[in-house]
Amino acid sequence: METNEHIEVIVKLKHLDSRDDVESCAARIGVSLQPLHPSTSDSELSTYFHAHVDPATLDLTLEKLRECDGVDGAYAKPRGYIPGQTVTKE
Repeated sequence: METNEHIEVIVKLKHLDSRDDVESCAARIGVSLQPLHPSTSDSELSTYFHAHVDPATLDLTLEKLRECDGVDGAYAKPRGYIPGQTVTKE
C-alpha cells in the first residue's frame, strides 16, 4: 500500500540524562524527537519520545535510532482503528 502519511515512531530512552545525545543522534538522521508526555513530572514517562517518519524510510530510521547511545528501544506505533471498523489485510 502506498501512502503519503507519516508513521509515528516511539523512542524510549535508557534514562533522561541521555536526552541531548539521543536528540543529536536522531537529528543526524533527519528525525526530530518530541517528548511523548511533555508536561509530566514522572521520571519514567519523561523518557518516552516520538517522531513522525516517512513510511519509505521507516525500517532504516528505526535501525539507526536503535543504534543511538542512550536509546532503550524504538518502534513504529501501531495504527489505531475506529471501534467497529473492519480491518482487512491488503
